[in-house]
Amino acid sequence: MPAMPPQARGNNRTVPLVVLGVIVLLAVVCILIFAGKQLLQPSSEAPASSQDPAVSESLDAASGVPAESAPAASAVPSTAPAATAAPAPTPAPTAVTPAVASDTQVVLRNAAANGTITVDGVPVEFTYVGNDAVIPRSSLSDVCQVRIVAPAGDGTYQTAAVWYNKDYGNDLSFGADYGAYVPCDETGLAKPGDKVVDVLTWAFYRSFLNSINTMDINAMQYSTAANTSRCSQEISGYLDYFYDLNNFVAVSDPTSIQYNEADGTVLYNGHFVSYHSDRGTNANPENADVHRTLRLVWQDGMWKVDTFMRLDDDAFNAGQYAAMP
Repeated sequence: MPAMPPQARGNNRTVPLVVLGVIVLLAVVCILIFAGKQLLQPSSEAPASSQDPAVSESLDAASGVPAESAPAASAVPSTAPAATAAPAPTPAPTAVTPAVASDTQVVLRNAAANGTITVDGVPVEFTYVGNDAVIPRSSLSDVCQVRIVAPAGDGTYQTAAVWYNKDYGNDLSFGADYGAYVPCDETGLAKPGDKVVDVLTWAFYRSFLNSINTMDINAMQYSTAANTSRCSQEISGYLDYFYDLNNFVAVSDPTSIQYNEADGTVLYNGHFVSYHSDRGTNANPENADVHRTLRLVWQDGMWKVDTFMRLDDDAFNAGQYAAMP
């Protein structure tokens, strides 16, 4: 075989080198295309947010900030438990406006709950306004005994009394000036306070004098039938006189008051001063000054005078009592 020309041999070596370069170039292009697709394809995992505890912990560690200084939200789970509703606050009790006394209604403060109120022993209608009892003024006479009887628990009762007088206003209070609440039976019978006795003495004696002025024994008040009968005989001797109902004295001696629990009576002495004039001429005004012993009994739901007997001054000063009929 004849030898190849020198130029032909050099060209044969160049061809493999070109082919190899093309192959390398194609490989590089493929690698670049594959890498580009990976960069353009979305990641299947969401990037860690700044709220991710793991990321936050890494950031904290990198920054040197303690983990507890990270925002509180980073420690809250994605699904928070349902909040429990706070119980509604208990409303404060509504204050009751105290009742106001007026010309048409009488107010009795400190009235025991669930009570019965009597006026001169007769039950009357009333309304509670908080601890106040309100009674129509028309239910009371100008001067009268007012009493409340109320359950005290365990089947027992308690009572308190006041005297109403139109000249002293329409605002009174149980358990104050006339004595505190005391145990009683269901009718209200209990030892009366000293002031209850004293005002009863005044009210009874006023009616005694008024019976003389009117010449009508039925004008007697707070008196048992037996006492009224005895007084009528005494009154018959005074009908020539007219007595001043705005100027007289009728007071009890508190040191003499004795309460007999066995029979429910009260025994005491009193002092009486009256001013009278001649009925026909109204001349020669005079006064009468006497001591008497009185006995009270509980009757018809109130205290009444059952005995009204004269007592001489020496016996009174000695602390004695008149003989009882």
